[in-house]
Amino acid sequence: MLLNDLYFLQSVSDTGETVTFDLLVKVDHPLYKGHFPGRPVTPGVVLAEMVKELLESHLGKSLEMVRMRQCKFLSAHDPGRYPQIGISVSWTPGDEYTVQASGSFQSEVFFRLSACYREA
Repeated sequence: MLLNDLYFLQSVSDTGETVTFDLLVKVDHPLYKGHFPGRPVTPGVVLAEMVKELLESHLGKSLEMVRMRQCKFLSAHDPGRYPQIGISVSWTPGDEYTVQASGSFQSEVFFRLSACYREA
C-alpha cells in the first residue's frame, strides 16, 4: 500500500456524487530517486494505484481493476512542484464499480481515468 508511505491523506470531501481526497506526497520517497533522478515524476501506474487504494479505503472493500477504459495523462506530476494533489473519484456501483477519476492541483490537471473494478 502506498497510503501512509508515498502519500498521506489530508482531507476527504464527499458531495454524495464525488469524493475528493486531498493528499500530500512524500517528496523524498525512494520512488522518486529512480523515476527520474534530478527530475522526479509520479509514474502513471502509481497514480492509478492511488485511485484504487483511495476507493478501497472509502468503500471498506478490496478491489481489483478488471478493465481500464481510458486513462489520459495530461501533465506530469512533479512532486517537488506539486506536493499536494487532489484526487476526485465518482463511481456507479453494481457487479462492477464503474469509476471516473481525476488528479489535479488547482488548475493543473495531471490525469483522467475511467475504469471498472470488482470486489477482490
